[in-house]
Order: sequence, then structure tokens, then C-alpha cells
Amino acid sequence: MTIVEQERESAAQLANALHFERNPIRAVHLMVESFGLEQRQVATACSTSVSSVSEWLSGSEERSPHQRERILELAYVIFSMLATRSISIGRAREWLTSPIDHFLGEAPLTAIAAGDFLRVAETGKDFATGRLPV
Repeated sequence: MTIVEQERESAAQLANALHFERNPIRAVHLMVESFGLEQRQVATACSTSVSSVSEWLSGSEERSPHQRERILELAYVIFSMLATRSISIGRAREWLTSPIDHFLGEAPLTAIAAGDFLRVAETGKDFATGRLPV
């Protein structure tokens, strides 16, 4: 199996795991450990503190309904990009965490925090499939 095939397989496996994961804490673990988001990036998308994300990763189930919603929205955005099978995990992570003109110079993570995850998901899919420039 080539490196590109291995990357696509890893992305497909992660997309599948995120698609079926309904426990927000396990979703955070997947996003940090397998997708490679930093705790501060998860905190940004979820409108919470880095210490809250750290507590989630250490086993705390404490979170507000708003935080639960944002976690699952972030997971959906990542899933929607990776499910295209057209983008690597690294490239998807880079797009999600970098300032983008389409989001007025903000990272898509910030738009997720503002509740605009559906637009981020659609734009991310367009980017993953080459229908949207960098």
C-alpha cells in the first residue's frame, strides 16, 4: 500500500469513527489524538477554555449542553471533509485551523464557535474536493 493510500485509509477510518461517535468526550479524544487538533483549537471551536478541554481528556464528563453541541458540530465538520476521501487528515486540519478569506480572515474553527458549522462543513467539503481555492 502506498503512502497516499495509507493516508486515505486513515482518513476514511477517522471519518467513520467520528460519524458513529455520539459521546462528545470520546469525540474530543478522536479529534485530538487521531486528527491532531491542539487542545486550544478544540477550546476555540467549543467556546470554552483549554482547561475545560484538558479536563474532558482526563475523564471529566462535565460540560454544558452548548459545549456538547459544539463538540459534535466540530466532529461533523471534520467528518464531512474526510468523508469526501479527497483530502488528507493533515490538509483538512490545516484548512480548519488557518485564517481563510471566505470567513473574513478567521479560521473556520472560529465560525464553528459562532454557530456557523453548517457553512463551515459545506465550505470544507468544497475545499476537500477542489471546488474552492485555498
